This record gives sequence, structure tokens and C-alpha cells, in this order.
Amino acid sequence: MRVIKYLLTGSLVIFAVSCVDPFQPDIDETEGTLVVSGRITDRPGAHFVEVSRSSRLAEPEFIPLEGCVVRVEETGGMVATFTEDSPGRYRADLDGEFLGLNRAYRLIINTPDGEQYESTYDSLLSCPEPENLYYEEVSQASTAEGDTYYGIQFYVDVKGGEKDSRNIMWKLQETYEYHANFLIGAIWDGVVFNEFEYPTDSLYICYKTLNIPEIHAASTAHLTTNELTRFPLNFVSNQSPRLKHKFSLLISQHSLSGEAYRFWEQTRVQLTETGSFYETQPSTVPGNICNVHDETEQVLGYFYASQVKEKRITFRCRFGFRTPAPAYCETDTIASPHLLGEFWESYPYYMYSLAPMGLGPPYATAEQRCFDCRLSGGTIVPPDFWYEDE
Repeated sequence: MRVIKYLLTGSLVIFAVSCVDPFQPDIDETEGTLVVSGRITDRPGAHFVEVSRSSRLAEPEFIPLEGCVVRVEETGGMVATFTEDSPGRYRADLDGEFLGLNRAYRLIINTPDGEQYESTYDSLLSCPEPENLYYEEVSQASTAEGDTYYGIQFYVDVKGGEKDSRNIMWKLQETYEYHANFLIGAIWDGVVFNEFEYPTDSLYICYKTLNIPEIHAASTAHLTTNELTRFPLNFVSNQSPRLKHKFSLLISQHSLSGEAYRFWEQTRVQLTETGSFYETQPSTVPGNICNVHDETEQVLGYFYASQVKEKRITFRCRFGFRTPAPAYCETDTIASPHLLGEFWESYPYYMYSLAPMGLGPPYATAEQRCFDCRLSGGTIVPPDFWYEDE
């Protein structure tokens, strides 16, 4: 009886592979640079600021800066103090009295070594409406010569008024349904054997929610009207099972000041359009935070304020292209669960009957992940919005 143990590893991005020594670009990088990430929105509730130190480019990691005093100051004089929620992550629960349109905010950070950092003031501007969110089936050439990926391209239409911000950014979050490889026909926990007359789907269907790390920003500053039509957002390919059953995309549309828009647009360009190391060396986009005692010190990140408006689209996947099956699972056939012993890594053992009537031996068994969809990172509890459109 064969047993295969799977080792899940992270993926590495390889810039060049050849029969000679690979090129190692000489990048001027500084470890320990202060990195700040935070924003204020018009929505009452928890707001967060992250404070950390930069790591080596070849070994990226989050290095939290603990013990800071973090405050946000409003132009009218009100101040909100953040408390450390977890290492390097500071939280404040803000109410409607502190938050408001056409008001400006700045971030103040005092570090344990006595340094003080401040951002410039950023205005919380009115956000235009995300009027329509939709998708189209498209094909897209891959980086591999001759290959074509199929999938769906999302678009958004935006309609704003004269008083709304001309600059916006979108944060995206996807939720999709996926299935395990097999339904559970029987369970052996090492003591009790339970067999079901009909296979159970209690661990068969899962839902996974992921934040999409892409940056999408746009400006209508040079347009006659404060409107956008068919602005492209993210592309979802058929190279993963995300489009196999049901899919949902939530867009959070953020108003931006002109300065904040320039920062995020430059960051987007740096991440997506700089080409290879042979064309453009990576650079640092200047932020709006500085050391009040040493303006020459480099500080990474940006603090901004925005109004947020959301729109969601949820749909069953019925496309003209194929999607991959779940990850391959090797099964083994057994005559009795009592013969399993320590067959896989731990109890319980899941299986299904191979008998013509669907009950009794012999049984097929496999690793738990083949029956329990939760082991692929999702949850069996559907989101609140999952069946709203059905």
C-alpha cells in the first residue's frame, strides 16, 4: 500500500536562469528604514496604523516597531490616540464626531528612541459613486510563448459630481466557492466507525476570501466630466479553480487628494510597469512622512484620508472556458477501516464505499484534505451575502 506525503512550499520568483552565473543587480538598499502604513476613512469604527522597519530586499519580512505613541490630529484640534493592538499594529476606534468630509488629518508617531515623525495634512474628500461593476469573458496572452489564458476582466463605471474628488483608488476583495475532491461516506476515528447511507457534504463546500494586492487608481482631473466608463480592474484567469463554482468581487472605492493620488499612481507604475532589472532599477516613491528633527531621513509609506464607497457583484460561474479540477488526490483501497493503523498522519480517516450499492467494503481513502475543504484554507460557513442574488 503506497502512502504519499505532500510537502507544501512557498513559491519563489526567479529573475533569470541560465548556464552561467545569474546577474545580481547592485541595489542601494537600507535596512531599518521606518515604514508606515495607515489611513483615515469616513467610516466609524476601528482604524489602524502599522509601523515597522524595512528588511533586506532578498529576505522580505515584517519587522514591527513596538512601543510607539501613535496619534492622528484633525485640523480643528481634535486628537485620537492609537493603542498597540499587536506588535507594530496600532488601533483606534473613531466615531462620527472625529471623522468628517472636507476635514484634514495628519499622523504623528513618537518612537521609543525619542524620534518624532509627522505626515502632512491630507483632506478627506467626497467620493464619487461606483455606478456599475461588471465583467466580460476575455482571453489574455501569457508570458509563455504560444499560451493563452482565458478568464474574466472586471470593469467599473464611475459617476461623480462637481464637489466629488477627481482622484480615486480601488481596494479589491474576492470571495469564491470551492469543493473538496470527495464526499465523505464513512469516518473512522480510531475507536468508532460511522458509515452514512448517503455521502455527507458537511466538509465538501468551502468559501475563501482574499484581498487582492493589486493597485488600481484613476483620475478625471484632465477630463471634462468627473466620470469614468469601462475602467479596467482585475483579471481573473481560468488557471485556478476560483471560477469553477461561484465568485464574488467587492470593490472599495476611495477618494484621494491630488498628492495621495500621485503617490499611489507612482507606486502602481513602479510595481507593474518598470520592466526587468535590465531596464529600470527599482526606486522608492517619496511619501508624506518625515522626521521632524531630521528631514533628510528617508521614511517609506504614506498616510491619507478618504471617503469609502463599496459595490459588490456575485455570480454563478457559467463560462465557455474550462477550469482546473481540485488538486490531485491519490486514493488507496482497504477492506476494513480497522486495518488502517497509522495510515495517514492523524485521525479521523475519511473514506467512501466502492461497493456497487454504495455501502460497505471495500473503501477508498485518502488524505484528510481530499475530503475536508477547510484544510485548503477556507471555511464551511457561507458569507452573509452569498445567497442574496438567488
